[in-house]
Amino acid sequence: MSDENVGLIDMTRPKGTHLFRAYSMKNRERFEFYYRTQLIEWVRLEFDAGLIRFVPVNKVFKTAEGRLFVAFKFVYLNSETLVYFAEPGTDRVVQAFEEYCSALGMRSKILGREIINDERFEVWNRFKILSFIVRWKDEITAANIKIFVFSLSHSASCALSNFDRLDGFGDGRGLAFALELVRIGKFQLPSLREQLIGGSTIVVCSSKEMLYE
Repeated sequence: MSDENVGLIDMTRPKGTHLFRAYSMKNRERFEFYYRTQLIEWVRLEFDAGLIRFVPVNKVFKTAEGRLFVAFKFVYLNSETLVYFAEPGTDRVVQAFEEYCSALGMRSKILGREIINDERFEVWNRFKILSFIVRWKDEITAANIKIFVFSLSHSASCALSNFDRLDGFGDGRGLAFALELVRIGKFQLPSLREQLIGGSTIVVCSSKEMLYE
């Protein structure tokens, strides 16, 4: 690209947007988001086992013909991706951004402004799961996960309410540990996309020898 003014610039919170603050278990740090769609994407990223890390970019890509909002940077094992929002009629800005990413050896991806009603169970369940986990974030360590898994005694499945009955894992601790294992893909929650989770929701457990990574 010949335009030396093309690039990412810092920005203040866009007028009329909200400020969402969240704690990322994957990154073990606090993040800020400006858009609801960005927040919804965040809850999906927290569960993506193939994603090494991600960061909210929260910057603007600007050219002489317009601008677009860069929401995230995704880091996978063999690639990096910048994720953006684009308004209608900004095709030339999008093209310039894609060329910018290519020059950096990165991929680009547009983040659509999804309507959450179509996936309301999945979205709200992920929010709920993360809210439970974050309460116990300082307790969720590799050593404690191993103790928790050992206490399950090879259980093939378990209702969410029963995890808190495990010795030493009461007061919501067992629930948080089980849901953290769901988040990292070691346990499965079959009804994640079908109904809101509750005490009777069944979690499918994996083998006792699994490792927390």
